[in-house]
This record gives sequence, C-alpha cells and structure tokens, in this order.
Amino acid sequence: MTGGGVPPVTLGGKGATALTSTALFAVSVGRARLSLDASSYDRLSAGPAPQQQPAAIPLASSPIPPYFTPAEHRAALTVLLNKLLATSGSSSVRALLPDLILVHLNSNDRWEAFKFETLCLTEEESCLVERSCCGLYGVCGILDHQVTALSAVIDAVVALSCEAVRADVGCFNLMDSGDGFVSKEEIGVAGDLRVLLNGSKLVGKVEVEGVASVPKVNGVLRKVAKALHAESRVNLNSALRKGKSGDGAGEAVTNVVLPLADVVFNLGKSSLGRVKMNLDSIGHESLKNDLEILFENKSVKSDDLRGQFKVVVDSYVVGDCHRFVHEVLGLVGMVWKIVAWELVTSLVVFEGSELVVESESERDGEGNGKQVDKKSEKKKKKMVLGKGTSVILQLFKDVLQRKEGFGSSSAEYLEKLVSRAILFVETKDSEFDDFLTKVKDIVDSNQSRRLPKLPKVKNRQICKLHCRAKLKAQAEIKLESCIVLLHVGVYHST
Repeated sequence: MTGGGVPPVTLGGKGATALTSTALFAVSVGRARLSLDASSYDRLSAGPAPQQQPAAIPLASSPIPPYFTPAEHRAALTVLLNKLLATSGSSSVRALLPDLILVHLNSNDRWEAFKFETLCLTEEESCLVERSCCGLYGVCGILDHQVTALSAVIDAVVALSCEAVRADVGCFNLMDSGDGFVSKEEIGVAGDLRVLLNGSKLVGKVEVEGVASVPKVNGVLRKVAKALHAESRVNLNSALRKGKSGDGAGEAVTNVVLPLADVVFNLGKSSLGRVKMNLDSIGHESLKNDLEILFENKSVKSDDLRGQFKVVVDSYVVGDCHRFVHEVLGLVGMVWKIVAWELVTSLVVFEGSELVVESESERDGEGNGKQVDKKSEKKKKKMVLGKGTSVILQLFKDVLQRKEGFGSSSAEYLEKLVSRAILFVETKDSEFDDFLTKVKDIVDSNQSRRLPKLPKVKNRQICKLHCRAKLKAQAEIKLESCIVLLHVGVYHST
C-alpha cells in the first residue's frame, strides 16, 4: 500500500510524534500505511478495566457525514484514531476500538465507509467519538496540505505565465520599507518571483492586470495558509476534553477557513484570466485552435467557480460546518485544475511546436520531423527564460514525457497532456512532492539575488536630521580638541 517512497505513519508514540497534515493527506489518499506505537497500547491497557460485555450504546450521530469523499472519510478516521490514543491516558478507551479503525484503514477495502453502527461502545467511548470533531478536523488537515502546496506552486506558475504573455513585471520590484506599513507576505511573493524570473529576456513589454495583482493575491494566500496551518496542527493532535459537546470547535474552524475560501476564489479568477492570455499567446495556429476547443469543453469555467463559491457561502450562512469545509475543499480542487491549465498553456507557448513534432515523428518516422525540429530549435534559442523558470519548465516537461499513452494526433496529444497535468497537480502523484521540493530549492538557493532590505527607521527625514546633527556634534568636538591642543602647545613653548 505504501507508494512513492512515503514512509509509514506511526501514531501514539511518545515525544515529538505529532500528526502532520502531510502525513494525514498521505494516509487519506492511500499512499502511506498506518501503524501504532507500542507505548500506545500500554496507555490503553492502563485505564480502568472494561466490562466483559458492555451495553451497546448507539451513537446519537455519526462523526463523519455520508457525503464525504473516500479521502475525507479516511482523513476523519485517522484523526479519530489519533485523538483516541491521545485521550486514552485519562479515559477508559479499550484497545478494541483503535484496533478496529487501524485494521479498516490498512485493509484492502479501505475505500469503504467505516460502519460505526456495528460498534459495541461503552458510554464513555460513544461520548468521545461523538465529540471528536474528526470529520471537521480531517478535512481541515487535507485543506492545510493542499493550500500549503498551492501557495508554493502558484508563484512558479505565475512566473511562467509572465514570460508567456511578455508581461511587465515592474510590480514585483517591492522592498521592505522598514516602517512596519508593508505586508511581509506580499514582499516575499515579489522577491520569489524576481528570483524565478532572474535573467529573463521575455518580460517587461506588456502591462497585464492579471500580473499586477499577483503580489497582493498570492501574499494573502500565504497569510491565510499560515493561519490554517497553525489551527490544523493543534486540532489534529489535541486530546479530547471531558464535558458536553458544543465547545465552539465548528465556529473556530470556520472563522479560519472562511478567509481562505475568499482568497482561493480570487486566486482562481486571476489564474483563469492568465490561462486565456496564454492561449492568445500561442504562435502555432493549429495548436492554439485545438487547445482552445479543449479548454472550452473540459476546463473549469468562471460560472463554475462562482457557483462553487456560492455553495461555500451558503453552507457557512446556515452554519453547517462539515458541509462548509467539504465545499471549500471542492473549491480548492477547482482552483488546482485551473492552475494545471495555466501550467499547460504556458508550456505550449514555449514548447508546443516541439512537443507536436516529437509526437508526429513517433507516428510518421524520424525523417519527417528533423527539418521542423531544426526550425523550432532556432526559434527556441531566441527565447531566453529566467534561470528559475527555465528549470521549472524542464522539470514539468520531463514529468509529462515520462508518462505513456499520448495520442498520435495533435488534439489527442493535447488532451492527454492536460489530463496528465491535472492528475499531477492534484498532489496525489508521488512525483509532485519531488517537483514541489525542487521549486522551493530554486527559490531558496537564490536568496543572495534578492534586493537588500532598507534600514528599519520610523521616519527617514528624522534619520537624516539625526545624522546631520551627529556629524555636526562630532565636528564641534574635534574643533574643541584642536583648540585645547593649541593652547597646550602655546603654554609649553612659553
């Protein structure tokens, strides 16, 4: 079951073994296997002795809604298991319940829903399960993983689009004024984009609205992603507290997730606008027509995005917390598909002719493709991409070309290309983790190319006056010292 080099996820251990959103996501999509630390069983057996045949206490309501997807259901079960282990030291949770959940998550029928109604729970266990909020926290954990990855990838995709549409990137020349009146995240986004586009000869020609707003939109995404990560980390690992339900957990989560839904919606609109500009920038006419037809038939539309956002808002207004986070995750999934389209269209702008030539040469033989290949190579040499974007473009191209099953015609090839790209950026593909790491490494390894920060002063005019006064005072001190030495010299000469 473990795939893509993902290590097993162990729960219930002592020390710093917190459940992370990345590990939760790996379990939810079946990429990682779960195990329990041996010490967790010691804590379970240390509780009060359970009854030999406890009365069947039915759950008043299932902690996992029936409309959850299999991945959301598995994430909720993982959170429930972790919370039962974290609470076992102060309760009489039997080893039977965690074992049943663990076996289900690791079994061959792991995509089937867990049957809570078949459990024979004690009154305390039933109360803990109902108050676990595992469905709410499980989806938030997936959201945390998805949005954290999105905030890293979107800057690289935007940088490629900037070169595809020959955008003016003067809006990225932002610096920290040091007065505390600037957004650190906005400055960070602009700095990362400068690093990615360093050395590019394609940018700086056209003023594009979808590019000018990037530092603010992507900066806010980073801000809300950090808030969600902090909330998710606590919720995934906190022990269950005794008492009645209704402790405000749903309201606390929705208050953090609601701003995320808003910024993701705006991010989707911005990315969709850049997709259309990328399509207009494709020079190969037949490629452009084929991709535009495919875009109209299979892409996420503006109406789809608005409709999903309306569902998110409606579920928030009625106070259905589980439905709310479920629909927000659906909105994030839509935006990921749009980002995949933006990535593909930028790739076709730069490499489209070459990709189709390779496809045609495989179909017709090498003789017909070499001449066209030379022409495309000459044209390719004239395009000088940024040092960061050129590496990212090649990484993405290599990932797609390692996949098999592309069609023989241009339209079939593009359709397979889009399908592979969408599957790739949905973060279920094991190669996506490597791609994300390399994108981060490109930015981090070029920190020295960032513009330096200005000194942190409250008022630059006051600083200048202060410096002038300090220089004047130093000059007066030197003058007084010279006068004293002159007097001393005259005294000794007499």
